[in-house]
Amino acid sequence: MVLTAEVSIADEKKPEDNKAEALISVVAPSGSAPTNLTAQEFENGVELNWVAPEASGSEVFESFEDAETFPAFSAGGVNDDQRYGAFGEWTLYDGNGQHVYGFPGAVEVSGLGNASAWVVMNPSSETLGRDVSEDYGAHTGSQYLISMCPSQLKGSVPAADHWLISPQVSGTAQTISFYVRSLVSMYGDESYEVLASSTDNAIESFELVAAKTCSTTEWEEVTVDLPEGTQYFAIRHTSPDIWGMMLDDITYQGQGAELASFNIYFQGELVGSVAGDVTTYTVAADKLVDGKRMAFDVTAVYTNGVESLPATAVITITTDIRQISADGQPVDIYTIDARLVRSQAKSLDGLRGVYVVNGQKYMLK
Repeated sequence: MVLTAEVSIADEKKPEDNKAEALISVVAPSGSAPTNLTAQEFENGVELNWVAPEASGSEVFESFEDAETFPAFSAGGVNDDQRYGAFGEWTLYDGNGQHVYGFPGAVEVSGLGNASAWVVMNPSSETLGRDVSEDYGAHTGSQYLISMCPSQLKGSVPAADHWLISPQVSGTAQTISFYVRSLVSMYGDESYEVLASSTDNAIESFELVAAKTCSTTEWEEVTVDLPEGTQYFAIRHTSPDIWGMMLDDITYQGQGAELASFNIYFQGELVGSVAGDVTTYTVAADKLVDGKRMAFDVTAVYTNGVESLPATAVITITTDIRQISADGQPVDIYTIDARLVRSQAKSLDGLRGVYVVNGQKYMLK
């Protein structure tokens, strides 16, 4: 989605610099939506019924774009003296405390070249001294994480031991996905591991799930199955003196939240809400318009504030006997040439055209 801001000034002499644009990615909400929404018209309005979503963790898509959680070139607090760090709820661990290789062509940048685990990379930032996004761009957005191999600044060169540990996840068996690529390919394949912990996020609690290599300088998607009971997963860069590994767009099932309520929308406007254990709602008849197609939406709202995508039902409102009978009693219906077509009618179903009721003409659609 492109967002545009424009300044409007009377007698502007240089209008070409009045507009700025920003491109953002719209991410679907993580909470599961209701299903099987039905809308049925009754005398007192339209009754909606739906099926509540099953309890589950909420899907999380982490692309490292939030500048507050992932400031460009931040190492999350990891440095020569501090092995642990964090980006928000993501935990970092540097297993060897060695200085690492720098980024190709970059000027001196905090977080690149010093002891670190994973560093937030923004290849188009002026901080780098030049825009390298064409060669080292993100998979989506403008940022990703990068882990550089230890360099020879401190004697022998150990393999990388750089951990990125997830926030707490759903605990159910799940398949996570993420994108990786090598910084360069001339020195061999980058290697990494995916690990899982069923207890806590301490390094010693993790067990190996998959050992993998990355040999391409194009982004490639990786999927890994985590076992039932997984509370945390980790992506650990383990390359022995290669150069660097890039990581972006991690998708997983988070810890989730409980269903709190449902919101009901009529023609795009919020008209009511019900508790999370209620799966029916009636939109009052006085809101309906005869003969018009009308949309009804129901969303699920969770205790963490997430509102799901809507379940939608659209129906055409029929002309009701109440609209031509002041007291709601049966009526005689005539054609405009005075032929009786329905005596003491309680329903208008099946009638189309112009009819006379109680001396007045009605168009029934």
